[in-house]
Amino acid sequence: MGEYTDRTRRKLTETWTKGMKKKGESLSQREKEMLPNASHYGLSEDVSHFMRQLLREGKYKTLSALYKDQFKHLVDVCVKKEWQEEFYYALDEMNSYQMTRGWLRRSFRSSSYVPFVEDSIHLLQAYGRLEFYGGDLGDILTGNISPEMYDHARKEYFAYGGILAAQIDGGQEK
Repeated sequence: MGEYTDRTRRKLTETWTKGMKKKGESLSQREKEMLPNASHYGLSEDVSHFMRQLLREGKYKTLSALYKDQFKHLVDVCVKKEWQEEFYYALDEMNSYQMTRGWLRRSFRSSSYVPFVEDSIHLLQAYGRLEFYGGDLGDILTGNISPEMYDHARKEYFAYGGILAAQIDGGQEK
């Protein structure tokens, strides 16, 4: 894997983000702000606030209901049809998985979905990576994809934990 460098990984990231932007040309501005960008820290605070507010006001009881109503077209762009049921399951299970924030902080679970808004956006983007990498999560984690994509998946931020948890709950053995 020595032939892959930060430059080649950056080029792959740019290819992925440009491809997602192209697929999402018809999305609303709010949905476009949730598309992947080159930095996993680059989430839109406006969108996160909007989502947290809807959950706090009780307009949506679950993240899946929020995504199905507010971001259906975005989900269609980022998540292959055959993975959407699993994606919605993972959203609704986020509050039952242990969550940690920062170094040396305790893990916790919450009945509320509000603390998981940013994680839900990272999960959406992670599903977008699956298609880009050309395999399912098992293939990606075991290296059964192209060497260049495997290198990229190993070295770049890829929030696959929610996908893995949903697949384990769903009984996938791969």
